[in-house]
Amino acid sequence: MLTLSDNQIIMVTSMISSIILYNRKGFISEEELLKKIHWIFNEITIRKGILSIDVKPNLTSLRSSLKLMDKLLEKGFDSSSVKLKAKSDFTNILLLAFYRNNLIHLFFSEACIACSLLGFGEETSEKQGISI
Repeated sequence: MLTLSDNQIIMVTSMISSIILYNRKGFISEEELLKKIHWIFNEITIRKGILSIDVKPNLTSLRSSLKLMDKLLEKGFDSSSVKLKAKSDFTNILLLAFYRNNLIHLFFSEACIACSLLGFGEETSEKQGISI
């Protein structure tokens, strides 16, 4: 039986917003963002999600998606690269969450487990030094 969420098309903007919201405390470089997008792309493919693109996102597709989200992100410049983070305004966070919602259904089981562990007071993966 198919549900509405099984037919959602996941775009690069959904992957970007998910990573940006996960990394809300600080800036993330474009190179690191691209690495994490590749990880999410692989996970979505394994979970049989429908993607808007057939190949792994590259720097060009990343930058064109970032251009669409320009008003939601704060840019910082390092000597070697551009660094990004979400603007702390509530409206911007809400819009990034809207973009992210297209891929939540693929990670629902893990989200339930993570919420349960947090409810029982277990340490989060960030405290244990595990990162995506």
